[in-house]
Amino acid sequence: MIERTTQVQLTCHRCRELLSGYADAELTRHEVQAVSRHLANCTRCATESTHMILLKKLLQHWEGIEGSPEFFEDVLEKVIGESQTMSSSRYPSRSHGH
Repeated sequence: MIERTTQVQLTCHRCRELLSGYADAELTRHEVQAVSRHLANCTRCATESTHMILLKKLLQHWEGIEGSPEFFEDVLEKVIGESQTMSSSRYPSRSHGH
C-alpha cells in the first residue's frame, strides 16, 4: 500500500509490481493515482501496462482451455515475464528509476 502523500513518485520497479492490481482495479485510490502519473511519464511502463491489460483480456476470453486458477496465474506470470524481458531489450534503462 502506498502512503498518503501528495505526489508519490514510483520507481519503474514498484510501478510494475502494481500493474496487475491496476489492471484488475484492485488498488487504492492513491495507488491508482501514483501508477497513472508514472504511466503518463514513462513509455516503458506504459507499454508494460498495455501488454498486461491485453494479455489479461486474452486470458479472460481463452475459451476451451480447462485449468485451475493457479494454471492461469502461472501462464500469465510467464507471459508477463517474457514480455518484460522483451521490453527490457527494446527499451534501455533510463535514469528515472529503471
